[in-house]
Amino acid sequence: MQLLQGASDDILTVASSTLCNLLLEFSPSKEPILESGAVDLLCGLTRRQDPALRLNGIWALMVMGASVIGVS
Repeated sequence: MQLLQGASDDILTVASSTLCNLLLEFSPSKEPILESGAVDLLCGLTRRQDPALRLNGIWALMVMGASVIGVS
């Protein structure tokens, strides 16, 4: 997550769309990503001006929330 701090919007858009998939319930990389600060990054994306970044941030947080409550 540290690599994404200060990255351009284009890089953040691609990285955040990838995170949406890596945070799915069955993903083996989910826990390490969460432990590295993904939630803070994704929350920050929801406040960005770029609509794609806001969408990706919200979508990834929604994916994480759905797996917590057991919605698939």
